[in-house]
Amino acid sequence: MIHNLSNEFRTQQEFHQKFYLSYFILILLTALPFYLEHIETDAKNKAKININNYANKMLKINIHNQPSKEAYKILCSQNLCAILVINGKEKSLEYYDPKDISFPLKSLNK
Repeated sequence: MIHNLSNEFRTQQEFHQKFYLSYFILILLTALPFYLEHIETDAKNKAKININNYANKMLKINIHNQPSKEAYKILCSQNLCAILVINGKEKSLEYYDPKDISFPLKSLNK
């Protein structure tokens, strides 16, 4: 009788573990798309605000080959820099080699 009780108890424990694990996975799979959508919309809103306020938020730079372009640094890595280029009312994202850009001294003193 005692042997059957311990076996039943172990079986019941395994069932509860599997049930809670499957319940957790179900909640995770349900909540994950909503969380990812929230992150995406939040990032889009922040990006729109930053692009509209580029003069206050971003560092102005000079491009060696095209000094007449108004350009702002977004992010630089070892091989490329993401640059926001303003041409009148048109804004575009372009990638440049870090050797091709320079930072004016007055913008670094801010």
